[in-house]
Amino acid sequence: MAASTVTMSIVNHKVFGETNIRELIFSCVADSAAATFLSGATSSKTGSTHNRTFTDQLRGWFLLKLIVDPGAIAPTVNSDLTFKEYGCDLLDGNGTDKIHNTDTKQVYPAIDGLPSLQPITDHLTLAITNNAVNSAIIVVRCMFVRTTM
Repeated sequence: MAASTVTMSIVNHKVFGETNIRELIFSCVADSAAATFLSGATSSKTGSTHNRTFTDQLRGWFLLKLIVDPGAIAPTVNSDLTFKEYGCDLLDGNGTDKIHNTDTKQVYPAIDGLPSLQPITDHLTLAITNNAVNSAIIVVRCMFVRTTM
């Protein structure tokens, strides 16, 4: 029996020589017996560069969107995700039923149902719920931009 795992990494995308998009990648594997996922928290330094937390590398950036990709072992269709800061879901419920078992989906942050870039100032926590597939794999790519453009 293998426990759920979450690993994180950051990729910087440069445009005209400057990093304009920062991508935080959560690679998530569900528990092999209970089909549950651990939450991923950016307060971690594991896998981070320069011994800095992922939060330190994202503070001052703006959340643009999340891209949710099912892995080789597909999760339950219509599983849910939240992406929280200060306990508040930055997706404003838009992550409900957004995890598919074959299709890649996009999720946008919102405030009161309206799409909105979200400034990052504190730790972020990704949570995946309502999956029933043991060892399911999900990759969540969180795209951040430097300014509101």
